[in-house]
Amino acid sequence: MVITRPCEKDVPRTFVEFGFHPIEFNCAELARGPEWRGLLIDGNARQVADARALFSDRIKIVEAFLTLDNLDFIKNQFPKIGVLSIDVDGNDYWFLEELIHTEPSVICVEYNSSFGLEPVTVPYDAAFDRHQKHPRGWYHGASLTALSKLCATHGYGLAAISSAGTNAFFTRAGSLDPKSAWKPYVT
Repeated sequence: MVITRPCEKDVPRTFVEFGFHPIEFNCAELARGPEWRGLLIDGNARQVADARALFSDRIKIVEAFLTLDNLDFIKNQFPKIGVLSIDVDGNDYWFLEELIHTEPSVICVEYNSSFGLEPVTVPYDAAFDRHQKHPRGWYHGASLTALSKLCATHGYGLAAISSAGTNAFFTRAGSLDPKSAWKPYVT
C-alpha cells in the first residue's frame, strides 16, 4: 500500500521508512512530493544506489542493516516524525517498540498474517534472516494482534489494513478491532 496523504491534517511533512525498494515502497508518493522530507534506510547496496539516483536531496538515503544498537540516528533525524514505516521482514516488532517513543503521527508496519490472531512475534535476533529461519521465509515479524497491543500501550489504535493484508496503520485516533480488521496475505 502506498501512502498518498496522511489521514491527519496536522501531520509533520516528514517520513522515515526502512526496508524499501526504490520504486515501490509505502512512502513513495510522499518522497515525490515537494513538501515532504524523508529518510529511507535499507541494507541492500543496489537498492540504496538506485534510490539515490531517483530522489532529490530532500530524501536522505542510508545503507544500513539495522539492529536495536544502531537506531539512534533515526530518532534524531527529524524533530517530529510524520510517518514511520517499518518493513524489514524480521525484527519489525522490536524496532517499533524501540522507535514508538518518537511519537510518529502515523505508524505503518508490516504484519505477518500467517501468525493468525494470536499475539505472536519472532524473538529478536540482530542478524535475523527470514530465509534462514524458514525455507519459504514465512517465519518473520509479528502478528497484527501483537503489534496492536504494543501500539495500544502507547496510545495508538489500528486505523487501517492494506488491501493485500500486509501492512497495518496506526494513529492516535485509530479505533478498529484487530480481530475483525485482520486480513490474510493476498498475492
